[in-house]
Amino acid sequence: MKIVHVTTVSMTLPFLAGQVQFLRKSDHDVHLVCSPDAFVEQVRASTGAACHGVAMTRQISPLSDCRALWQLFRLFRTIRPDVVHAHTPKGGMLGVIAARVARVPAVVYTIHGLPFAKATGARRALLKICELVSCRLAHRVFCVSASMQSLAVAERLADADKVSVLANGSVGGVDACHRFNPILRAAAGADWRAAHNIPGDATVATFIGRVTRDKGVLELEQAWQQLRAAAASAHLVIVGPVDSHESEILQALARLESDPRVRVVGMDWNTPPILAASDLLVLPTYREGFPVTLLEAAAMALPVVATAVPGCTDAVVADVTGTLVAAGDADALAHAMRSYLQDPALRTTHGAAARSRVVRDFRPEQIWDGTLAAYRALCSSGHENASGFSPGGRTVTGLYPTIGKRCFDLLLAGIGLVLLAPVLLAVALLVRLFMGSPIWFRQQRPGLAGEPFTLVKFRTMRDGRPGEPDAARLTAFGRFLRSTSLDELPELWNVLKGEMSLVGPRPLLMQYLDRYTPEQARRHQVRPGITGLAQVNGRNAISWERKFAFDVWYVDHQSFWLDLRILALTVWNVLARQGITQYGQATAGEFTGSVSR
Repeated sequence: MKIVHVTTVSMTLPFLAGQVQFLRKSDHDVHLVCSPDAFVEQVRASTGAACHGVAMTRQISPLSDCRALWQLFRLFRTIRPDVVHAHTPKGGMLGVIAARVARVPAVVYTIHGLPFAKATGARRALLKICELVSCRLAHRVFCVSASMQSLAVAERLADADKVSVLANGSVGGVDACHRFNPILRAAAGADWRAAHNIPGDATVATFIGRVTRDKGVLELEQAWQQLRAAAASAHLVIVGPVDSHESEILQALARLESDPRVRVVGMDWNTPPILAASDLLVLPTYREGFPVTLLEAAAMALPVVATAVPGCTDAVVADVTGTLVAAGDADALAHAMRSYLQDPALRTTHGAAARSRVVRDFRPEQIWDGTLAAYRALCSSGHENASGFSPGGRTVTGLYPTIGKRCFDLLLAGIGLVLLAPVLLAVALLVRLFMGSPIWFRQQRPGLAGEPFTLVKFRTMRDGRPGEPDAARLTAFGRFLRSTSLDELPELWNVLKGEMSLVGPRPLLMQYLDRYTPEQARRHQVRPGITGLAQVNGRNAISWERKFAFDVWYVDHQSFWLDLRILALTVWNVLARQGITQYGQATAGEFTGSVSR
């Protein structure tokens, strides 16, 4: 097989090195794609894989992102891979989109972490959209930890049967037998201490990671100031690049650098000697996917103090292999660090349990074999059910249904709400004048996958007495609103929120869900629409079975041009006021179930 791994930056590639070497030894042709820098050559030399430079930035940059997308597309068309495996948010999204456009047979995306989980406002929405695009377009989604898998499913990034964790999680396991073996690295650890003027009898707490707010550097500095006097022999080692321009972070780092018992060593990929020189690993991070550093420390028989956030909870067994504290709690962090630094027996007990767990559960071969097996399964089966909700029917795939349709909805709904604001205001005032309060009709309806949402329309009926038919409650003004479809305009807000689409099967009543045949239930594989194929082919004047047949056909054949045609026909039908009611009914009659059911 030809396999292409895509990452935003080259720093991710060392975590994939073992996997790449394993694939090459198994006679697979492996290519690596990332932003070009000096480190890429080291990766090429260590793995033997072909490396390709495509400039990608972590930040959203429309021009450079479009350029990168085009370059990735051309590269995939040249290489013609069997599998594209994308990693990291930006590289993942661009890689997956380019692979689908280039018609790569199998597209895989790995969630290493979910940055939107701790973000707020517009930034959270933007980050989540990026993850949503990657997950929806990929044929298979891997998560590096069970907690990431649970979060991805809870956030509805993808269906549960599409998301999986390889073996027991992590990016590529840990080589606990050789590279991260404390017996083999003991001498290197002693040399590292000597080279950095750390006494042999000192206790050393080590932080390995990017020096940034999200990694808890501020809390680490505060905790260190609390415990340095109580632990006179303690030293602190900080390993990793400074990845922040915040004055608060830089000031904290300056205070640490001025401390004679702190060593700030910068970026160093050769971590086994550093871990061998340490007694404790500390990671007070705010968010993680599955921090490999914690597993590497565990393999070196070190206890760990980390935060109780997704990812860390997968890497650390609380009170068995380490201690978990609340994120942002400097006092709890200091207390946990002090417990280990002052208790050699506790360090030994938890460190031994940690190494035993890594040797048993996180061997690299488990991840490598699982990944290759997944590649083969995708390529051999055609992944019919790898990316959808559609058991028993056609899988909803392609750029327009998975990405373009939502963009189309957002664009037209946003423009529509702005341009139609005067009409909405006028109708609202008239509803208030003719029917009083409330202006809105709100009701729970089944949406995508049958999940309930609150539909918003203009009210067209007055409040009625028990048992009073709809025909008696429907006012003259309400009948006008329905005949012109003006009552439907507030549903543009449902579209903007992602609960509905401009075009799709109409959202009916919650109690109908149990009355559908399995084939009819497939209408909920897509978002419900303000208008749909059934609405332009008879609307309420046709039978329920005929409506559902149109709905299911739309699910299987949705496209941009079909949506445009339906929208155009909707305008014509509204102007002609066709199919507004069922014969002999003021509104559509109740669906009681199909005879064939």
